[in-house]
Amino acid sequence: MDPGFETKGVLTASTNVPEALYAKPSDETTLMERTLAAIRSIPGVTAAGATTTIPWGGNHNDSVILAEGYIMKPGESLISPEQ
Repeated sequence: MDPGFETKGVLTASTNVPEALYAKPSDETTLMERTLAAIRSIPGVTAAGATTTIPWGGNHNDSVILAEGYIMKPGESLISPEQ
């Protein structure tokens, strides 16, 4: 299946940030900015970013993905992948 984006050379990872150490959202943001800067400085890395959800990441299988520009028809229902 073609996901509609380039997957070659892409690496994903997940993290859990200890609330006791990063209690404020700004603390988490600072940590992520420092982490991304470190990753971007690795030789061969051309880009790095962060998100809370990745396509087909396994934790949000009940989400619905619609093609960009798709307009639902009157009476059309959304169907989750879990249904």
